[in-house]
Amino acid sequence: MKMTRSLLAGLALVLAFTAAGAAQEKPKAIPESPLKILVVFSEYDGDKKLNSMPYTLSGVSAEERNRSIGASLRMGIKVPVLTQGKDSPQVTYLDVGTFIDCKLVRHEEGRFSLEFTVRRSSVYMPPGVSGKEATFTAGELSGRPVLQEFSGGFTIILRDSETKQGMVATDPLTGHQLKVDVTLNVVK
Repeated sequence: MKMTRSLLAGLALVLAFTAAGAAQEKPKAIPESPLKILVVFSEYDGDKKLNSMPYTLSGVSAEERNRSIGASLRMGIKVPVLTQGKDSPQVTYLDVGTFIDCKLVRHEEGRFSLEFTVRRSSVYMPPGVSGKEATFTAGELSGRPVLQEFSGGFTIILRDSETKQGMVATDPLTGHQLKVDVTLNVVK
């Protein structure tokens, strides 16, 4: 009888340690994967596509689920703008171009959530005017560059080789639509 109780107590102790060890085990890690994220800004006048500007960000997905990684891209120029200082004119440089920040989180079943902050700015030219002829006659703007800007943020969920539209905006000056499409590829 004593031996049976000792055997049962020992078995209970072994089961308790096994259960405690299993409860503390980390979830299985997912192997890291190289990723390619294609972001395309496309401008439309109605149904007519006017231009398309692709940008590719590369990264590696995290081994652990729900851990965020990031990628950023900056492409542009600095435009000199003449401003009136306290005593004399001064030149200020403004960033013009495309700026993309992406946070990527890997989930189960091959899904990825991508959180974007995008900004695209350019020097605005009136229709039919080339860069050399550009002047503006509207009061304060006379002879000065006019900067056009689009910015926003969005989150989408993608799988390997999937494309989704993240954002659509209409330019109030031209009526053109700017669409932002994102494609995610797991590089094999």
